[in-house]
Amino acid sequence: MLMIGNSVKMLRFLVAGCLLLQSFALGYEVLELTCDGPVVLDAPIIFTGKLYGSEPDEDYRWRWYDDASPDHSNTTEADGRTQVQNFTVIYPSSMYDEWHYTMTLKIFKERFYYWEPIVSASVKFNVSRSLIGRLSVLQNNTHTENMNRESVVDSVNNAEISIDFHDPNQFMKKALKIRYWWVIDEINYGQTNDATFNYTFTTPGLHRVIATVMADFNSTNRQINPTDENLDHMKMREIGVKMGLFQKDVVSKAPISNVSITGDKNLKKGQLINLNLNCDGTGPWGFCWFLVEKGYNITGNETCEHGINTSPDVCDFSIMRYYKTADTYNLLAIVSNDVSSHLQVVSVTIYQVAKQMPLSIVIIPVTAAIAAIILLVSGVGVYANFRNNLAVEVADFDFNAAEEEELQYKTFWERLRESFVAAFTSGDDSESEGSSVSGRRSVQMPGGGAGGIGYGSIT
Repeated sequence: MLMIGNSVKMLRFLVAGCLLLQSFALGYEVLELTCDGPVVLDAPIIFTGKLYGSEPDEDYRWRWYDDASPDHSNTTEADGRTQVQNFTVIYPSSMYDEWHYTMTLKIFKERFYYWEPIVSASVKFNVSRSLIGRLSVLQNNTHTENMNRESVVDSVNNAEISIDFHDPNQFMKKALKIRYWWVIDEINYGQTNDATFNYTFTTPGLHRVIATVMADFNSTNRQINPTDENLDHMKMREIGVKMGLFQKDVVSKAPISNVSITGDKNLKKGQLINLNLNCDGTGPWGFCWFLVEKGYNITGNETCEHGINTSPDVCDFSIMRYYKTADTYNLLAIVSNDVSSHLQVVSVTIYQVAKQMPLSIVIIPVTAAIAAIILLVSGVGVYANFRNNLAVEVADFDFNAAEEEELQYKTFWERLRESFVAAFTSGDDSESEGSSVSGRRSVQMPGGGAGGIGYGSIT
């Protein structure tokens, strides 16, 4: 919609299927011109003019004309209270061919004895021989397209393919029969009488859908009488058959699956949260996460509000965060692609570690105690060994029968005293006795003879 004021302007843009070529204003009135095109041959197209700023007491003339041959024109007069007028035109296929035509509307105001042009506007529109419309693909009652105008569906659910005709004036309802042929990836799935076709694009990737439509307006199979009630049927015979070819590229994507979040979810205070999310499906993927309250319930309406991390090749994202306070934190992770999304709450517990005494405080006393025990045992052993060495008896070299008094138990000091006494008295004993227990040894010689070796003093 465009409104032009006092100055003269020319703009080009598409309004309701019509391209506004120009709009001129010479006074205070403003004109808006639209149409409901494009249109197929034999179907009506309606042009609408709206006049703003008109004076109720003034008379205005509305003049319509196009550039077709033969042309269509119409002129009406009304006062300023009439601000909207329509002009309906049909381009019969028997007289016209498809083309880009232009419709112009000029408004005149009566000035005493002549009509003064005050504003005008023109629109360019398309008249087609083929049926007009588009092929659309719906899934879960939603139509999704990417930037390349390709329909995007998932590879799991059923998709509804349909033909949406551009038919604002219900021209297609006059067809006696409409038939549809469906081709997907060069495979012909046959004919239907319905404008919709159900199909599941199970293989991820690019697919092409082609639909051929034939609308039969002929009434040759009926007995027609040239009466007033059958005039429309007679006109339909002139229309004949309308054909239409529609196609659409469809991108099928595998939904997100096998989502896993790995990493340590129980951390000591001071440790960094470091989790990793992986998933399957068809990329690209978007990911975000944020903190939610304890006991949070997922609604499915959550969105990423503070930026999205994207990955075109692999679903691999990190969750890293440091919290200085020991507590349980709920993290909501959202990962999505063009056909699905996955939401999951991950609980991470950060706990306070109990204080412990330094290890040296325990090791040193234990080590010292063990060393003291070793020293004590060693001292006892040395002392016992020393006592055993002091208690060694002097050997008795007299192998004859010892006197009874020799066999009596004597202490070391008693034996030492007796040895000293024997040493000082050994000379007298040798003279009187000729032998000494400690100084002479008698040996019995074999053969029964008495013999002996005496060891006396050396002179």
